[in-house]
Amino acid sequence: MVLKFKTNVVAFVLVVSFLATALLPTGQAFAATPQIEVPHQVQESVTYTHETPTPEGVKRKAIEIVIKKLRENIDEVVDLLVDYKIMDGRTAQPLKKHAKAIAEQLEKWLDIPDEIIDTVKNQLPGILEKLGVSKGVAQTIAIGVSWLLRIADVIWG
Repeated sequence: MVLKFKTNVVAFVLVVSFLATALLPTGQAFAATPQIEVPHQVQESVTYTHETPTPEGVKRKAIEIVIKKLRENIDEVVDLLVDYKIMDGRTAQPLKKHAKAIAEQLEKWLDIPDEIIDTVKNQLPGILEKLGVSKGVAQTIAIGVSWLLRIADVIWG
């Protein structure tokens, strides 16, 4: 009987100490929260320094960014495409080799920013195949370039 009583007391003390340690930090957190005074009137003054860009302007900027990266910093482009598993290291070699040709082709398509992604997917593989790239690799490169066009202004803009 004494042993059962001691077991119950020990269990009770453990439960109470556990509850106290579990609930005590939240009580202290509420007590430590500072009171924030909210002003009754808030004046907003917003000045716009730039015109709202048109969708065509944003797309054109993305195309120009990709062209610049293909010409000047192809290793950064390849690293990004490999990191995001758009292409592997083997596919990256033909991309590096033909980066300037791809950039020249994108410059020709700069005036059609609304159709650029479809144009890249449909026409770039054929252009790369004429340069000696296999069909599958050419399609993968076209997918990579179209992906870059979608995210260029977010990453590099």
